[in-house]
Amino acid sequence: MRLTEKDITRITRKVLNENRGSLSSVKDEYRTVSQKLARSMEEYDALSRKGEYKRMGDELDNLRRLIRKLKDVLQNIESKL
Repeated sequence: MRLTEKDITRITRKVLNENRGSLSSVKDEYRTVSQKLARSMEEYDALSRKGEYKRMGDELDNLRRLIRKLKDVLQNIESKL
């Protein structure tokens, strides 16, 4: 079976539309994780100023988790480009 120009155009449009949709959702995920990370950093800073070391440890764990999540999201974006 041979592909016509019309077939190639249709397939190309479909792939581009799928990629555009998936990039949009990844962009939203990036924004959400980035905002959570920024809030967590602010919370860690506030706890540090208050000397609340136990809670700082908990927040540090949260920061590490969010950083790992952000790395995953960035790798996902890179794979889609």
